[in-house]
Amino acid sequence: MKDITIIMPVHVIDDDVKALIAKAVESVEACRKEYADFGELKLLAVCPNDIAAELKAIGGFEVAGHDGKTDYCSQINEGVKHVETDYFAILEFDDTFNPKWFKQVHDYHYGNETISIFIPVNVVHDANGENWDYGNVMALSPAFITDNEKDTDEIGIINSFRLEKMALFNLTGAVFLKEDFVAAGGYKPSIKYAFNHELLLRMTDRGYKMMVVPKEGYIHTVGRKDSMTAENVTQADTKKWFDLAAREYAYTEDRGKTPSDVKEEELK
Repeated sequence: MKDITIIMPVHVIDDDVKALIAKAVESVEACRKEYADFGELKLLAVCPNDIAAELKAIGGFEVAGHDGKTDYCSQINEGVKHVETDYFAILEFDDTFNPKWFKQVHDYHYGNETISIFIPVNVVHDANGENWDYGNVMALSPAFITDNEKDTDEIGIINSFRLEKMALFNLTGAVFLKEDFVAAGGYKPSIKYAFNHELLLRMTDRGYKMMVVPKEGYIHTVGRKDSMTAENVTQADTKKWFDLAAREYAYTEDRGKTPSDVKEEELK
């Protein structure tokens, strides 16, 4: 594992967003210092064309503009089309990396070269910096291992049996092997809220391996008012989307769409 491209989806721009982006970029700079002996960390912002010039003026990263409707999944798919490195990561503009995260992934990659996604333990807080919690930690518990005879005893490895126990994995901050992400079809934009679960189900179904690294690699903000995923969702609606993901993942159509491919009705 050498160079890594970090994809940062951006859908709006104002002074508050610029301040958040500055903190995100600062965290990447700190990661670069820790990762300097292993390779380059490239930062790529993906945004609608109408804000691309203003975003470029901030500096510190490349910008890929796009036409069409904006949503998280299609922006990541769009960013992957511009990635020239073997690996890529995802950084939401209101989040930050732990400076040692990419170095830690590099260390865990040694001896685990067949892993398609290295997932961090996320330190989670709300938009006010309160209500701190941890994400993805269940995968590191012995309770996560099933008693299915086809399961393994590998702590931290995600497979289909374990996804039946836990669905709420957050893949922001994760490091993806681009080749496997593309081969599996990328994100499915029409799956709301459960898009990470649908991707993981699809990839495990096709034999790819994902690992939660036992390191706090990423600080994740939830519930910011203009976030693309901050809508209030009922428990019934959440269940609907996760049930749909469980039915849809085996199909190969409607994957890897970028903003110019996505129809407006798919985002409703």
